[in-house]
Amino acid sequence: MGLTRIALTRPVAICMFFMALAAMGAVAYTRLPVARFPNISFPSVSISVGYPGAAPEDVEALVTKPIEDAVIGLSGVDTIQSTSSEGSSRVTVRFLEGTDINIASIDIERKVNQVRRRLPADASDPSISKADVNAFPIMNIAVSSDKISLEDLTTLVTDQIQPLLQSVDGVADVGLSGGLRRQIQVRVDPLKLQSYGLSLTQIQSALANQNLALPGGPIRTAQRVYNTRTQALAQTPDDLNTIVLNSPTGGSNAGNAVVGTSGPGPIYLKDVAQVIDTHASQSSFQRFNGEDAVGLVITQQVGANSLRTADKVKNTLAQLQRSLGQQSGARFDVVNDQSIFTRAAVDDVQRNLYLAIILTAAVMLLFLHTIRNTLIVLVAIPVSIISTFLVMYALGFNLDTMSLMALALLIGILVDDSIVVLESINRHLARGERPWEAALNGRSEIGLAAIAITLTDVVVYVPVAFMSGNVGQLFREFGLTIVAATLFSLLVSFTLTPMMASRLLKRESLENISGWGPWVWLLRGWERGFHRLEWGIQDTAPKGHSGALAAGAYRCLDARNDVFVLAPAYRRNGVRSAGR
Repeated sequence: MGLTRIALTRPVAICMFFMALAAMGAVAYTRLPVARFPNISFPSVSISVGYPGAAPEDVEALVTKPIEDAVIGLSGVDTIQSTSSEGSSRVTVRFLEGTDINIASIDIERKVNQVRRRLPADASDPSISKADVNAFPIMNIAVSSDKISLEDLTTLVTDQIQPLLQSVDGVADVGLSGGLRRQIQVRVDPLKLQSYGLSLTQIQSALANQNLALPGGPIRTAQRVYNTRTQALAQTPDDLNTIVLNSPTGGSNAGNAVVGTSGPGPIYLKDVAQVIDTHASQSSFQRFNGEDAVGLVITQQVGANSLRTADKVKNTLAQLQRSLGQQSGARFDVVNDQSIFTRAAVDDVQRNLYLAIILTAAVMLLFLHTIRNTLIVLVAIPVSIISTFLVMYALGFNLDTMSLMALALLIGILVDDSIVVLESINRHLARGERPWEAALNGRSEIGLAAIAITLTDVVVYVPVAFMSGNVGQLFREFGLTIVAATLFSLLVSFTLTPMMASRLLKRESLENISGWGPWVWLLRGWERGFHRLEWGIQDTAPKGHSGALAAGAYRCLDARNDVFVLAPAYRRNGVRSAGR
């Protein structure tokens, strides 16, 4: 009662308080990530190691088995599944539900680093990745051209298009598929190699030691210091042809990386091999409408707004189309866009939310009869929902299907408290009390019932929010969103609703509608029909009265159990009902 009294005596403070909540909630709404589903973390970590050229048996014995032995002792491990194929190993560790995947991945990384020295020297560094449902690609793009070759198109995508898309806000990675990549191949003639007495290892050492750039150290003068570097990187395929494989004398030479065993003169790479500027063999193909293309796979950052990220990527593609389309003939076609399904799901729930508000307003207007009563109750819906956005932002929720479905379900719940309080206030107004007194007494009389209604919803949905496992992660947003909005609606019904009722309502009952006109006649007909239905279902009359009350009478009991007839009286069964 004290909270309601403060709201009635300090209306400006209450209005400013809820306006501040609404403002902060509106700002939080603009910053909520939009996704199709809530953030769900599967307790699974994968370890990938490459071992080029190794048979599956060797990969299993030298790579997979040591990694399995290292991670099997971690706490919370459920199952370990491994796949050993030619040149690669993949170990997947699944943990029990409820395990913190971030801590588990750190433990796995520490264990794998301990056995790294036991792995073959030619094996690649282990790659550790966590399973993330939101890390899947959100968009696939096909880049094609009818002016340049596929190899040039791949170079264009790699050098210009891919870096620009990676810089888009919200994009985590841009992968490439298909295309032709340039490759400089050194094709060695085995007969010439044997005639010169060289080996493939010597050629590999010569290419590694003579095709490089090294710092040359500083050159100091009296006034300046110059940093120098040795630039020996091959710029063209012909530069590789001039690499010397031996010394001119056939002996050791510090200037050469490799020493041959035959021939008095220098042996060049072109003497034993051909350097060909070509492309790498294709392991994947990308075609769009029957034409060769280069595929781009867009992956968004965790926690980013998928709709906003997709829109920014499309805007960047439109800019690239204008800048590169005329010169290279590049065309950008979005072949798969997951944001379409996310947008459709979110828009569908939002439409249901708007429709629920409209239908709620229509029903309340039909039963509460006046715009003022309907307006007071409808204030509880936007104030409670917008304030809930602030709680969702603070808890790190998304604006996804589950949270929006909870808001749509809340429409009927949010108006319960305000309707109960408002009906009690109208009943006190019908007894002749002033609006200020009716607001205070009506809210005080029904306060415990309103609290019971609200807490009933709270105790049902709070346990749902704290379910364990992936199901709990999925329904956590659903349960806590309902709880937050329900508590806000209770606060509104105890403060804002009585304050508005004390200043907007008049001293008349909901049944005795004053005035004339089509709307008034419609409401009076509605009341007569509604009460006929009521008496048809329950045809009872107070003891001591001869005959039944009028079919349009509204009966209520005061503290002395006296019967009041508030609707206009008329004759039924030959008996005219009295006013009291």
